[in-house]
This record gives sequence, structure tokens and C-alpha cells, in this order.
Amino acid sequence: MKKLILLIVVTFAAFNLQAQNSHYAKGRWMLGGNIAFVNATFENTTNGVTTSSTQSVFNISPQVGYFITQGFALTLNTDFNFSNVANTVSLQPGVRGYVVKDLFLVGRVGWGQTNVKDSNTEVRNFNWQVGVGYSFFLAPNVALEPGLYYQYSRDTNSVTSSENVSKVINLGLGLRVFL
Repeated sequence: MKKLILLIVVTFAAFNLQAQNSHYAKGRWMLGGNIAFVNATFENTTNGVTTSSTQSVFNISPQVGYFITQGFALTLNTDFNFSNVANTVSLQPGVRGYVVKDLFLVGRVGWGQTNVKDSNTEVRNFNWQVGVGYSFFLAPNVALEPGLYYQYSRDTNSVTSSENVSKVINLGLGLRVFL
């Protein structure tokens, strides 16, 4: 995990993050979020036996961000995932860096809780996400943001010694307001 965070920070530093857009100026705020609908493959391991299943997942992810330097923001997301099997809520601190004009890279890591339907089971969740997107400005401070993301999520149930892992590539759509 530390290696992933270090890799993200080094990547942003290597690009020099000199976005020339005043939307991304030091001291500005960013409010908004993403939505996505994906088919996800889950691998469940219980007592050494692994099974796979595919589920449709709807994701809503509100976000707030603050630009600590030109083109580089610290973010905080609350991630909500809904499927026919389970619902997950997690808190995800992260980073966003504009590398070329309105093209950005994102990375975040989160912890939360998954509630499995039909069993009233609550399990711990760990997840991380990396991605790339673009800000298309619809108004002076409002942007529509399509993005491509890879997300890893692991649910751990200490009572049943089971683990559920999902690895998802999704195309999401976001909306941001820059203040």
C-alpha cells in the first residue's frame, strides 16, 4: 500500500503538474462526484476454496478537494456501491493531479464496511482506485468529467474467515464545480 501511494506521488511530481488553468490554482476548492454502473467479477475465498461470480454494481462517489499547489489537489471521497448481493460504504482520501491542461490522474485509498444482503453480515472493506480523466468545462467553473478507472476492493469477514475480492475497470462520469 505504501508503495502504491509513493508511486502516485512520484508520478505526479514527475509530470511537474504545471496545469495552466486557473481552475486548478493553489487555494481553490473542488466539489462534485462521480457515478458509474459496471459489471464486476468477485472472487470469494472461504476456508481455502475460491468461487467467482459476476454482479452489476451501481456506484455513487461524492468528492471534495483542495488544491495545495497549482494543479495538485488532496481529495476526500465517500464511496457508495450498491448491488443485488451487498452494499458498501467507504471513506477514501486521495490525490488528483492535472498533468496536461485539463487531463488529470487520480489515486485514492479507502476503508469501509460492506453489508451483505439476506444475511445481515457486516464485513470490513479495503479498496483503492487509480484512473485518468478529462475536464470538459460546460460553464466557467463547472466541468463534466469522463474517466477510466481501475478499482480493487477486498472485503474481509473475520467471523467466517472469508474474503471477497473484486477488480474492476470502469468508465465513470463526474461533475465538478471549482470554487
